[in-house]
Amino acid sequence: MLGYEISFRALLLGVFAMKSFKTFAPVLLIIGIIFVGCGDRFLPEPLKGASFSSRQTLNQVFINLFPQRDRKTNPYQRTEDAIDDIENPNQKDKER
Repeated sequence: MLGYEISFRALLLGVFAMKSFKTFAPVLLIIGIIFVGCGDRFLPEPLKGASFSSRQTLNQVFINLFPQRDRKTNPYQRTEDAIDDIENPNQKDKER
């Protein structure tokens, strides 16, 4: 347990040793993208589940940003009618 605490402290010291936010932000962004993008493939189990669930949550957020619209009209109806007229010219005469 002591080795884990030392390595965690070393990680924190390394992060805080970065001189400015300009160097810290890209590193944090890259780590976050790797965690969300493919962390469930190589991380151990507690982090694997967190990576998978955060990717699923982000997917749902981005999907819900652009909701599906229900079209009130059928934009292809005129084309479908023209195709039916060409394929079955006698059927149109029977309907009249």
